[in-house]
Amino acid sequence: MRLEPLTMKVLPSLLIVCALSLLALPQPSALASLVEAERAFARASVERGVRDSFLAFFADDAINFWPHPVNAREALLKQPAPSERPTTTLNWEPLLADVSGAGDLGYTTGPSLTTDDKRKPIRSGYYFSIWRRQSDGSWKVELDIGIKTPPTNSLPPPSLRTPAQFARGNNRPGADDEQNILTDLERKFPASTNVTEAFLKLITDDAQLNHDGHFPAVGQKEIRAFLAEKRYTLKWEPLRAVVSSSNDFAYAYGKYMRKETAQPQAALKTGYYVHVWRRDAKDRWRLAVEVSAAPLTG
Repeated sequence: MRLEPLTMKVLPSLLIVCALSLLALPQPSALASLVEAERAFARASVERGVRDSFLAFFADDAINFWPHPVNAREALLKQPAPSERPTTTLNWEPLLADVSGAGDLGYTTGPSLTTDDKRKPIRSGYYFSIWRRQSDGSWKVELDIGIKTPPTNSLPPPSLRTPAQFARGNNRPGADDEQNILTDLERKFPASTNVTEAFLKLITDDAQLNHDGHFPAVGQKEIRAFLAEKRYTLKWEPLRAVVSSSNDFAYAYGKYMRKETAQPQAALKTGYYVHVWRRDAKDRWRLAVEVSAAPLTG
């Protein structure tokens, strides 16, 4: 059937209106797409196993800590592919997530649970992943680290927390030497002998600490109590810092050296840490997340 002349004139206008309407529909936010990528990663781990799922979701240059930082894909590819489905299952659930203003970098963290072939829990933990958005809009893991926690029997239901957002100050994209500023900040910490007070001045109000062997401490009150109990001496030795293109989000990793002063005979402990930094309205870098892996010594 041929279209009448009037319809032929109206049709292009209708097509334009429809196209504009589609563009006006709400699009998935960077944060929502990141969380969905993390949950898809967890589903793949359950269905396909750790090796295959990690190879599918890790970037080519992704870093993992086994226990030292290594190229994750290279380390995985050195392991032979299992001939049959593994008898253990690793699953996890993101409970905290955030992205940069540019939507190019983000992180997720939450509890993980390893079960045997009878679904009996055999290991509880808390994972942490830095993600980078790819040119096609997908997300790939750029860094991954985890800690052990006290035993749990199941994962919690989905309940995502997002940090309070800072009003943008003079966060000029492309500011020079931000990586050097962050590494200098970490290298010079603490500026005083009172580690607890120095740390509390450095962190955001809703910061989270993931320390190996403990459940996360969230917020100034819980973190103060945790640090007061341990009474650490603490030094950081940063190895790398990465800043988002919007200059408001960064991560760094390196070695920590700490000792519990409450125990005079305690040995100096060393291990690896990962930090997430957010720039506040006063243009200061504030520590939003710290992950402290199991010590290598001590």
